[in-house]
Amino acid sequence: MISSQPVTDYFSATWQECFKILHSQSDIFTLENFDFNLWGNIFLFIVSNYATFIWNFSDLFVMLVATGLAERYKSLNYETINLIEKSHCTIHWSRLRENYCSLSWLVKQTDELISPLILISLGHNLYFSCLQLSYGLSINTNVDLSAVFPFITFAFVLGRTMAVTFLTARIHDHSREALPAVYSCSSSYFTIEIQRLQQQLTSDEISLTGMKFFSITRSFILTIAGAIVTYEIILLQMNIARK
Repeated sequence: MISSQPVTDYFSATWQECFKILHSQSDIFTLENFDFNLWGNIFLFIVSNYATFIWNFSDLFVMLVATGLAERYKSLNYETINLIEKSHCTIHWSRLRENYCSLSWLVKQTDELISPLILISLGHNLYFSCLQLSYGLSINTNVDLSAVFPFITFAFVLGRTMAVTFLTARIHDHSREALPAVYSCSSSYFTIEIQRLQQQLTSDEISLTGMKFFSITRSFILTIAGAIVTYEIILLQMNIARK
């Protein structure tokens, strides 16, 4: 049997009582709303840690995939700009255009596969950012660890959200980096392949999306910041009205 009294001697406590102490510190919400059940809370503890692992893995996976695609664009842009600066007449424009077409196709195929994961990842991060900030602002206690911890969690979640967004937005940035160099080509070397490459780099929107609801670019970062501020004001107004 697990005692209902708080445990003061931690060295003589059973493993069930130690687990209850751990659960009371990590999942206080369930103890405030439900009675403690050993096996039920063990299941909740396993599911919670498994979900946290998936959350971290999904963010890291999106960042690594986006970094790989952005670096491939960066390498191709470096090659294109160097060729243009050295000589216009010896450039195989058709080969460069085909390379950009292949890389554009790769980004779009990748987006088809991981766009649901991007939507879930950003939505999850945005939700927890607003939740932790709202919880921290609603605490009416002195400045101690319990009052500072929600802000630390908010800063961590906001940082990982910005990391995912910045690294993913690099794909869109690098996809048009070579465009000024292509436009700088002399008219004496202008061919139909150069014109096709210019039109492709100008009109083709290269970026990862959240199931086509939004494209992740640098301007999207401002959208996330505005959404956090807007929903936080709404949550604070609801808390004030409730009190």
